[in-house]
Amino acid sequence: MQPFMLTAGSQFRAPAPPVIGSEQYVTDLNETKTFGAVNSTVRTADETATAMFWNANAISQFNQVLRDASVQYSLDLVDTVRLLAAGIMVSIDDGIACFDSKYHYLFWRPVTAIRADGLAVDASWSPLVTTPNHPEYPSQHGCATSALMQTLAAVLGTHEINVTVLGGPPSGTTLVPRTYRTPDDVETELVNARVWIGFHYRNSGIQGENIGNDVAAWTLARFFQPGDNEANGD
Repeated sequence: MQPFMLTAGSQFRAPAPPVIGSEQYVTDLNETKTFGAVNSTVRTADETATAMFWNANAISQFNQVLRDASVQYSLDLVDTVRLLAAGIMVSIDDGIACFDSKYHYLFWRPVTAIRADGLAVDASWSPLVTTPNHPEYPSQHGCATSALMQTLAAVLGTHEINVTVLGGPPSGTTLVPRTYRTPDDVETELVNARVWIGFHYRNSGIQGENIGNDVAAWTLARFFQPGDNEANGD
């Protein structure tokens, strides 16, 4: 797809994933194998709830965040439209950038690696939730969520966003909304959540968030700036 604002989908391509067999690869693989298994004995109930909380429909979740923030901050119609347009368009460009990296590297998911890789082979291993059907690296949810939160902070003019997010599917504590003070709070929890659900390696979540942060910073420095009347205080 042609991005709205980026010069190309490959503009913020992630660095190569850790080499299979490297220290980081083995560390990340073993962490996901241990904490992300459907029958994990070390993942706590709170960690399971966090994993499921971030397994919501991301499009609905993100639009809810933008909608509720416009009400929370008493934005007028023009600023509300600006927030929604920025949030959606930056997220789309970020998604294009993220999938460019995914299909460039074609890195295998934990469920495939753990069942086949001699470093951690377990033919019966399954993640907490069925794995999405696209390449693992980097984490798309990491890309998209960081881009959205950085956009929200930029448009609102504060990192003290105190944003409330609705959770994932209707089961237990996942229905309880969660409030996050800053974008960093969201990003930290999300990296953990994608490991605990068994979808990703930790480095993949971090690299995804790096793409999201970079895309948001680059686009928002060039687009969605105040117009002349706004700059003059009108």
